[in-house]
Amino acid sequence: MDSFLFSLALWFYHNHKVMKKTLVLSILSAMFGMISAQSPRLVLVEEFTQASCPPCASQNPAFNTLLQANTAKAVSVKYQVSWPGVDPMNQQNPSQVANRVSYYGVTGVPDAVIDGTAYQGSPSGVSQAMIDNQQAVASPFTITVNHWLNAATDSIFINCVVTATMANSMGMPKLHVALIEKLITDPNAQGTNGETQFEGVMRKMYPHAGGTELEENWILGQSKTVSFKVPVPSYIYDKDEMAIVAWVQDDADKNVKQAGFSETAGAALNVAPIADFGADVISSCNGIVNFQDLSAQFPTAWAWDFGDGGSSNLQHPTHTFASSGSYNVTLMATNSNGQSQLVKNAYVNISLAGQAPTALNANICGPGVANLSATAVNGGIINWFDVAGNFLATGASYSPTVTGGTSFRASESIPNAPFSIGALDTTIAAGVFFTANNVHGLYFDVNAPCELQSVKVYSDAYGDRTIDVIDAYGNTAFSAVRNIPAGESVVNLNFDFPVGQKYLIKISSTTVNLYRNAGGASFPYVNNAITITGNTAGGNPTYYYFFYDWKVKEKDCVSPFTVVEVVDTCLVGAPEPGSLSASMQVSPNPSNGRFELSFDAVRKADYRIQVTNALGQTVFAREIPGYQGRYVEQIDLSAFAQGMFVLTVSDGRSKAIRKLVKN
Repeated sequence: MDSFLFSLALWFYHNHKVMKKTLVLSILSAMFGMISAQSPRLVLVEEFTQASCPPCASQNPAFNTLLQANTAKAVSVKYQVSWPGVDPMNQQNPSQVANRVSYYGVTGVPDAVIDGTAYQGSPSGVSQAMIDNQQAVASPFTITVNHWLNAATDSIFINCVVTATMANSMGMPKLHVALIEKLITDPNAQGTNGETQFEGVMRKMYPHAGGTELEENWILGQSKTVSFKVPVPSYIYDKDEMAIVAWVQDDADKNVKQAGFSETAGAALNVAPIADFGADVISSCNGIVNFQDLSAQFPTAWAWDFGDGGSSNLQHPTHTFASSGSYNVTLMATNSNGQSQLVKNAYVNISLAGQAPTALNANICGPGVANLSATAVNGGIINWFDVAGNFLATGASYSPTVTGGTSFRASESIPNAPFSIGALDTTIAAGVFFTANNVHGLYFDVNAPCELQSVKVYSDAYGDRTIDVIDAYGNTAFSAVRNIPAGESVVNLNFDFPVGQKYLIKISSTTVNLYRNAGGASFPYVNNAITITGNTAGGNPTYYYFFYDWKVKEKDCVSPFTVVEVVDTCLVGAPEPGSLSASMQVSPNPSNGRFELSFDAVRKADYRIQVTNALGQTVFAREIPGYQGRYVEQIDLSAFAQGMFVLTVSDGRSKAIRKLVKN
């Protein structure tokens, strides 16, 4: 691209003599500016400190003075950690602070970090020259940050726009957004080191300490907007001191690319939403997909189209796809300032399992109980739904009370067999019964929704153990207290995992005393649903901690559905002689999908033939303008799943309806 633009500018220079040299040079300069433009940097300074840390009290005053003198060059975020003593500010949000402590491997305070990788060490080692040198390193991004409060001042709105000012690539980019209190003062020391003034204290990170994932590859001018409307934390000391710090950081190497700062709450931005969404799974054998609205700039209404005839107005809907296929998903996000639509083509891929159950319809006369039945053909369990996909009942038979003819759907839940993952037992290498601490365990990723049914452990002593699963942001996602005997035992857990990365399973109780191999582990242990990626012992990558022979079960698959009909025989009357309905014939019906339709077009008119499926979607349509006489049409539904379809023939005045059944 650089050489192309350079050649283009030279061509203008040599071949268009009427252009002034200065104009051509200006164009050339602008072209190169577009290619290589970078942005001034706002340096991010993070500090880990504590209200009962004596060295913190001695170093923070000079460090804060240096930061105050560089507000045009740097912005700071202070994390109040949990050691060496009491710190009420840490107790108000311990998990997010702990996440950043772990992220940087902080083992002592005070500890300062500049732009992730430019410096990490004592705050007393940070100098004016260091800030100047880092600020001179141009950034490939700009970050614009705004925040405002609602009228009751109990909610805060945050809007961040990241824009690439040059093409660039990152390994694992994240946007971090932190709510800070610029100044916390207390006439009484909060801890034991005598400090009564704290600056830039991190109070909350959004959406969590792990940040928001960004694209890895950026082109010039590309932007990403991220917005949050969240409650003001109850532990904020002074709402007037709230500010927002945002930064782009590459988790692959911890390098901070750019920071942004909104120092004071301003007026609300009157902007239309920017639609965006995600899903927990995009490939499924049971058709169930949980969608998440990720739209920026505060939509107040949502209109989803799932591509199969289904829709929703919920912000975060769950949708069940009834048929195998690839589906386009559309979200329209709206607020009082406008709307935005996003279409993701072929976003969801559904592969239902097995064959549809066989079923028996039921006849009734007037309102009453219809006795329906279906037979599983894959060894699973029959589930019953209405035509909109709402779950109704489980079992081979279903007896609803109905009025008039209606339709139901029966599908089969096909269980997945549990599988084993991880080291099967302790024979992989020598080891010990571990008693040193309770910080170690195994990291794992969940690739598909599944249940961790049990693990095997080896104990040196009888007693209760607390088994916790910690998510990537330091929160306890699952917890169980189990009484574990001495020796080998299987511990039932039944943890129902959603898709996620960097989970940690560990013992959180004071007593561990479970077997750990000092080698022999061969990470990763891989399966479709779970991957055990490693351990917490960074210097000992082949250690294997505590949890052997994991029994994991993926969510059950489901079969295609069968439409089961209730026919009210008392509503079926003889059609009027000579009418469209009287002459219409369909054969064979049921069939394997090929039907022959015939009818008499008594009067000359524009006729329309339409076939819809159980969801109301049109699967066949034919327009017959100005027709009169006997009409015959071949309707081929062999490409569609088994079930019931509705055939309608209309002439503008009347219409005839038949149900088609595809075996």
